[in-house]
Amino acid sequence: MDDRLNRPRGRLYGLLLCAGQGGKSVKALKTLDYRFRRYSGLRLSKHVFDACWRWRSGNPYFEIRRYLYMGKELIRFDDFAKLSRYRSMIYNLFSRVFARKVDREFLESLMSREIIDIISGVCENEESSGKLTKTIRNILSNSDKFFEVEREFEGLFVVPVNDRFIPPYISYYLGNKSERINLEDVKGVDEGGVALVNKLELLYKKLNFTLRDASEVSLKRADHISYILGFMAALVGLEERHQPGQVKKQLPFKEVISNEFSFFNEFIKNWINLFADEVAERANSPFYVEMARLMQSFASSEQSDLETLLLQN
Repeated sequence: MDDRLNRPRGRLYGLLLCAGQGGKSVKALKTLDYRFRRYSGLRLSKHVFDACWRWRSGNPYFEIRRYLYMGKELIRFDDFAKLSRYRSMIYNLFSRVFARKVDREFLESLMSREIIDIISGVCENEESSGKLTKTIRNILSNSDKFFEVEREFEGLFVVPVNDRFIPPYISYYLGNKSERINLEDVKGVDEGGVALVNKLELLYKKLNFTLRDASEVSLKRADHISYILGFMAALVGLEERHQPGQVKKQLPFKEVISNEFSFFNEFIKNWINLFADEVAERANSPFYVEMARLMQSFASSEQSDLETLLLQN
């Protein structure tokens, strides 16, 4: 293509990117950045890239996450540690949601401005985040709705004979849907499930991991979704053990991320969308519907970010 056409096209994409008009998703901004470099032959400077992120959101999470797409840029330890805390917090959040019934203290903790911003930013789903906030507000102000959500948890995730029951064990979702075990028998574990549970138990033991809500009856199996998400939170939490003041390139960063990516690919990626789809379809309460959608968005952004970080190192 003629350079006389390339240069103005590159400037156009650069302006769109800096104005934040390419859409609010990371994918949209990355696409514009790619087009800008393709047609202009330039790479956006760190200052311009920073400005783009500040324009698109006042959310503190985005001010950190931009580093994931800078390739050769170094990340400050305090930003790196903060990003790890946010990610670990979200994994623990979803682990808690599917471990036991919600209580008022838990719901009220989700209503702080900081938590709302982090959930919206980390999960990259402002629509579901907004709906969830509105739903929680309604639940807290209406005792009938609160008791409905309590009953909903029992029917969806605890009582197998309920016609809306959704098995919270990952061994149920691995393999072909037509070959899944009967809903009434989900408490049993077949040979493949035993191997999976044993492997998970060894991983948990290696890290001395114990789930906070492990006393719940439904959490006696290591392949429970809450165990999986809680362990992933623990893996992400290991990132903060690095010494302050160091930059990303000096950390054993690739090994840390590789461990996370390996566990994510083997024990999370293949079931999380199936489970979330079941929840969104069968749940009556908007609380669980929006939580499921946020979890899907989060898993998608996690996979993209982990792949990006591994490619950069």
